[in-house]
Amino acid sequence: MPVNLWVIGRFMFGAASAIREVASNRAALWTGIVLVLLTGIARNYDQSYFLETPMWLIGPLAFSFFSGSFLYGILIRGIARRHFQDDRRNEKQWATFMAAFWMTAPIAWLYAIPVERFLDSYHAAQANIALLGIVSLWRVLLMSRILAVLFEIHFLRALGWVLVAASLEVIVVVFLGTIFGGSLSRSILAGMAGMRNAPEEALLSSVLGFAWASSWAVLLVSIVLLAMRRFQGVIQPLPKSSCGKASWFSLVALGLIWAVIAIRPQREQCRFVTHAALIDKADYSEALAYLAKHAQSDFPPGRRLEPNPYEYRVWQDLPPTIGRLTSELAALGVTLPGFVRRGKVIASLASLGLLTVAALTPLEHEVSYIEVADIHSAPAFPAFDLVGISSMTAQISEAYAVADLFRSRGTRVIMGGLHVSQLPHEALAHADAVLRFGAEGVWPRVVDNAERGCLQPIYDGATNQVFSPGLYTMPRFDLLAGRQYNRVTVQTSRGCLRACEFCAASLRITSQFNQKPIDLVLTEIRAAKRHVRRPYFEFADDNTFLNHHWIRPHGNPGKHHDTAVLSTFCNPAASV
Repeated sequence: MPVNLWVIGRFMFGAASAIREVASNRAALWTGIVLVLLTGIARNYDQSYFLETPMWLIGPLAFSFFSGSFLYGILIRGIARRHFQDDRRNEKQWATFMAAFWMTAPIAWLYAIPVERFLDSYHAAQANIALLGIVSLWRVLLMSRILAVLFEIHFLRALGWVLVAASLEVIVVVFLGTIFGGSLSRSILAGMAGMRNAPEEALLSSVLGFAWASSWAVLLVSIVLLAMRRFQGVIQPLPKSSCGKASWFSLVALGLIWAVIAIRPQREQCRFVTHAALIDKADYSEALAYLAKHAQSDFPPGRRLEPNPYEYRVWQDLPPTIGRLTSELAALGVTLPGFVRRGKVIASLASLGLLTVAALTPLEHEVSYIEVADIHSAPAFPAFDLVGISSMTAQISEAYAVADLFRSRGTRVIMGGLHVSQLPHEALAHADAVLRFGAEGVWPRVVDNAERGCLQPIYDGATNQVFSPGLYTMPRFDLLAGRQYNRVTVQTSRGCLRACEFCAASLRITSQFNQKPIDLVLTEIRAAKRHVRRPYFEFADDNTFLNHHWIRPHGNPGKHHDTAVLSTFCNPAASV
C-alpha cells in the first residue's frame, strides 16, 4: 500500500497500523524527506523571501538530519540495543528510524499560522513560543507511540526513553550556544519556532533558560524512574523496510497548495527585500520613493522596514555625536527644536542614575554631586580622584566635552547612560571606562578597580532583578539638599514588555520587566521630601502603568504625602 495522505494522517495521530505501514515501506523515507522540505515552506513563507538564501529549503532538512541521527544514536544504538537479541544487535536500522522521524514533519506545519498578521510583535512571539511547545510535546508523544508500537513495549517506558534523548538534545543545543555565543542557541530556537524576525531577544533568552533548567530536571527524573523499573525483556529491532510506493501525486498536490499559500506573502517579502537593498546602498531617496509607491499593507507585518532599530548595526552606523547630526541638518534648514527642548528638560532634572551610583559607592569614599553648570561657575576647577558622567543622546556632545576636560587634568572618568551603553567604543575615546546598562551589581567593583589602578574598558551592570535586596539601594537624595530643584525623579519600574519601535531603553538596558515594590517607592518619596522643598515627582519609567495589578490598588503613590506626581503612560525620554 502506498504511503498516501490517509496513511500520513493516521500516522500523525499514532494509529498502530499506519505506524507499521510506514516502518515497513521503503518509500516512507523519501516521503518523509519531501514532507520535511515542505516544512521549509511552512516555516518561512511568511517570514523571509525565498530567494534571499537557499537555507529556507535545506535548513529544516539539515537540522532534522542531525537531530534525528542524534536521537537514533541515543534511543536505538544506546538504550534499545541492549535489549536486542545478541545476533541482531548490529543490524542497521537508521533508515527505518529516520523514515518514521521525518514522517512527523507535518506537525511543524503549525508554524505556518501567521500570528504576526493578527497580533502585535510581542504577543506574536509568545504565540510562536506556544506553538513551539505544542509541536515539541506532540512530537515527543508521537515518537513515544512509534517506539511503543514497533518495539511492543509499554507507552510509558517508551516515553521515558524519548524524554531522556530529547532532554539531552536540548541540553547539547543550549550548551553549544554558550560556546559559540548566545546567538547560536537563540537562532536555533527562533528558527524552530518560525521567529527569525521577532525582536523579543529577552523572551527568547528566558525561554532558553527555562528549557535548560527543565531539560535537566526531566532528564534526571526520567533516569531515576527508568532505573526504578528496569526493563528485563527482549525486544525486536525495527522492521526492515521492503518495497513500497510513494504517493507522488499527493505530495505534488501538497507542494502546489503550499505554493499557492505562499504567493501573496512572498510578494510582500520581495518588496521588503527590494527596499532593504536600497537602504544597504544608502540610496535613501530611492528608498523613500519606493515606499511612497506602496501602502503599509504591501509589506510583511512580521518584519520591520530597514533600518531596523533593534539591530545593533543601526547603532553602530549612528553619527559619533548628535551635535554633528544637528549641524549637518542645520545646513539643510532642519534645526530639530523639539530635540533641543527635550535636552533642556532633561538638564533641569537631577540625574537619578548618578544619585543611585552615589548610593552604591562604598562608604569609605567621599561623594559629591555636581551639574555641568557648577563646573563653569566654580571659583576653582573641582578636583576628584574619579568622575562618573551620565548622559543621554540629547546631551552627549556636552558630556564628552566635560569628560575630555577632566581627563586633560589627570582625572579618571567613567561614563554611563543609554547612549554610551549602545556606543561604548565611541565613549571610550572620551573616558577611561564605560559602564553599560545599570550600575547595580557592578559599581563597587568599578570603584575598587579604579582605586587599585586596574580599570577595565567596559563593565556590564545588572539587567534584571535590579530591585531585589541584593542589588537595590535607595538613591542619595541627600545630595540634592540646598539645590534649586523643583522636580525629582523616582523609578517605580524598569523595562517594558512592549516592543514599540520608537523606544530603545526597554530593549537595550533591561532584559526583563522589573517592578519596584510600593513600599520602596513610598520610602524614596519620603526621603526626597526631607531634602527637597515641596518637590514635584516624576516617575522615570519606561512604562509606568504597564502593570495594572500594581498600579490599581495603590493609585497615585504620592497622593497621601502632600506630593504632586507627574508621569506618562509611556516615558518619551526613553526614545532619546
